[in-house]
Amino acid sequence: TIPNSVTSIENYAFYECTSLASITIPNSVTSIGNYAFYGCTSLASITIPNSVTSIGDFAFEGCTNLTSVTIPNSVTSIGDCAFEGCTSLASITIPNSVTSIGRGAFEDCASLASISVDENNENYSSDDGILFNKDKTILVQYPSGKTTSTYSIPNSVTSIGNYAFYGCTNLTSVTIPNSVTSIGDRAFEGCTRLKSINVDTNNKNYLSIDGILFNKDKTTLIRYPQASAITEYNIPNSVTSIGENAFSWCESLTSVTIPNSVTSIENYAFYECT
Repeated sequence: TIPNSVTSIENYAFYECTSLASITIPNSVTSIGNYAFYGCTSLASITIPNSVTSIGDFAFEGCTNLTSVTIPNSVTSIGDCAFEGCTSLASITIPNSVTSIGRGAFEDCASLASISVDENNENYSSDDGILFNKDKTILVQYPSGKTTSTYSIPNSVTSIGNYAFYGCTNLTSVTIPNSVTSIGDRAFEGCTRLKSINVDTNNKNYLSIDGILFNKDKTTLIRYPQASAITEYNIPNSVTSIGENAFSWCESLTSVTIPNSVTSIENYAFYECT
């Protein structure tokens, strides 16, 4: 039990306290620091008091036993990867006070089937449990535990956020509409059953061939789906760049042929191609 004199839980305060089963945070606390409860694998639930305004980066990352979190109306910011890898978390509600949610805040939460947003929130919204910005132009996070196997991104979306579909192991196909102009980093990584990424033929920025994602002029190979049925792949001669994480975790690939047109291979391009 944290005493009432405490106003701030600092960075790394309870870092990897793996035996910590419960904690009481008093109303005096206004901020929870970066990595504050990182790796507290025995922590099953936590109530954040109404005094807290910010939850730091990676604050609850890897709290694998955490099944319940209450975020109060006082919280305005949720940091990068704040709840990443909370594999037992089934649902979460974003209150109307939240104005910023960091990249990958709910990434790789394998049981998370729904992210709900208070209808009075002026910055974010949810549709069928999927997290968007308010006007649905940015797809922020698709819940990893959602059981739907196919998904067509709404036509309102112009941007797919960083880590947006990370660890969505139930998805087999995703359709990108012609409205999308940007796709964030590692957006489709960890989608172990993803067989195809399909792009509307009228999209001016991206295209897909055999379910593989490219930029429009086919000079950059952006993402090869992890569960693609193609095990031996010849990269097209138009490609000059193999994107970051383009083939990462493609465990079924047995061979890749790189043409003489390729001038750059980005970081982690063939990571864990076992």
